Amino acid sequence: MAAITAQDVAARVGRDLDTSETAQVEAWIADALAHAGQLAGRDLDDAVLPAVVRAVILRAVVRCVYNPAGLRAYTAGSVSYTAGDAASGGDGGPAFTTADAAVIGRAYGRSLGQLRTPPACPPGRTAGRLTDPSPCPVPFASGGAS
Repeated sequence: MAAITAQDVAARVGRDLDTSETAQVEAWIADALAHAGQLAGRDLDDAVLPAVVRAVILRAVVRCVYNPAGLRAYTAGSVSYTAGDAASGGDGGPAFTTADAAVIGRAYGRSLGQLRTPPACPPGRTAGRLTDPSPCPVPFASGGAS
């Protein structure tokens, strides 16, 4: 059984979803679970989610239902609207705020610092790889005494 379903989202938006909306919501749920899994440091697809993580993921998906394009700001005539950081900036799909990311991370024992710290080696570079012209430094090389 999925950790979160389209019916869970429908209950939060207060109406039934039609077939196309259900398919879109299921895709957003999968995207949100994948993103949350990165923050948690584990696969969350079939996991039993802590209630707080479930709530954060559902809020992100519900925001997609209300703002499917992920618009952060728009103007129509003399009316303008600007969303906070809960909007994805026009990319569409679920987006987590900094607070959302912190909640997910804490639920799985990770601090916000751990979630934002870049890897020691940038993508495409491997520590100690001889064929790489500029390998990343290896912080704890074996053979040395401290």
